[in-house]
Amino acid sequence: MHISCTEFLWPARHETFWRVGRLHSRMPRNDGRSTRWQSFQRHGEPNPPSVSLQIRESEVKIRATRLVRRMRGRSGAHLVKVSDGHYYVVKPFNNPQGPRILANEFFASTVYSLLAISAGEPALIEVTDRVIEEWREIDTDPNVLPLPGVHFGSRYPACPHSLTVYDYLPASFLQRLSNSDSFVGALVADVWMGKCDPRQAVFYRGPNGGFECRMIDHKGVFGGAAWDFRAVPVSVLHPFREVYASCSSAHVEAWTERIRDLPNDVLYMVGAAVPREWLGSEASEFWHLIDHLVGRKRILPRIVKNVVGVLRQQTTNR
Repeated sequence: MHISCTEFLWPARHETFWRVGRLHSRMPRNDGRSTRWQSFQRHGEPNPPSVSLQIRESEVKIRATRLVRRMRGRSGAHLVKVSDGHYYVVKPFNNPQGPRILANEFFASTVYSLLAISAGEPALIEVTDRVIEEWREIDTDPNVLPLPGVHFGSRYPACPHSLTVYDYLPASFLQRLSNSDSFVGALVADVWMGKCDPRQAVFYRGPNGGFECRMIDHKGVFGGAAWDFRAVPVSVLHPFREVYASCSSAHVEAWTERIRDLPNDVLYMVGAAVPREWLGSEASEFWHLIDHLVGRKRILPRIVKNVVGVLRQQTTNR
């Protein structure tokens, strides 16, 4: 079965719910199976052991309608208004860094959302010839001009004309973020997924007037385009250590257990939702990454403990 789009109902409070097609199942659980779900086939792979999930094939339902501006960075990302009325940062499939980073972005941002880490909702966004012509008028760089088809999108916090988004905040504000625990969760998740570059985030005022954070740019998971787990774990830390002011042993242990309790079936389900055209002939290699990720759950407490030790040493020496 070719999976072109999978819809998720994002985490709410302490319960997590997933919607796959029209099927609803209450999570989390870690029994390795579900009698309510039917088996699926991975791209070019036989049914994996202990995986029994139903994924309904559906067409891409959101399309880029208007180009707003180019974003910073080397991937050629642009801010785009989409047919669902929201704004997304769209990274083209044919970006200069290669299609592997799109698979990384989709997989990681979906897992972050399932773990209730503050991150942009991922989406598969169709870009048509009309929008490509707008793209050509705004951005003359031929290396970032998308091809018609499905590209990765990460939902922007709000309308860019009514919300100011900051890359950095003064240290005094960073220590008082209303959702600072997401930085601790991202730290544990980034170590688990082998992220090879520093954590990035944006900041904006939430509905209560206080500043909130949102994790962005997850291309570095799985070692980036290298697709391995050789990254030095401490490389995942955010440049401003003040964001970890709420990082305690109890918080780290809680996030570690949340990841270890995430059903392995769900990880394979997320992998199956990555568009076939992004993986090409490398589908089996991508599945080996997820197999490795499942195995890393066992050693995650030890790896995270080392990273947290380095973090505390750095903050103490300041």
